[in-house]
Amino acid sequence: MRTLVLRTIGGDRADLPHAGAVEMWLRTSAVSEIGFLVGVDRRNSRHHAVNMNKRDFSQAPYTANLST
Repeated sequence: MRTLVLRTIGGDRADLPHAGAVEMWLRTSAVSEIGFLVGVDRRNSRHHAVNMNKRDFSQAPYTANLST
């Protein structure tokens, strides 16, 4: 995503920790064109210590039991 688009939409919203990415893409689509590229993998995604998922959810308060 281009820096100008991020500056225009304001980036992540910390008050929406579970829906922040979807909400950010909705705001992006209001000011820019977005697309889906078939067959393109995402192995070049950037992961760093200040990613919201690492910063806010690294210590889960509970463990879900999905075996039922």
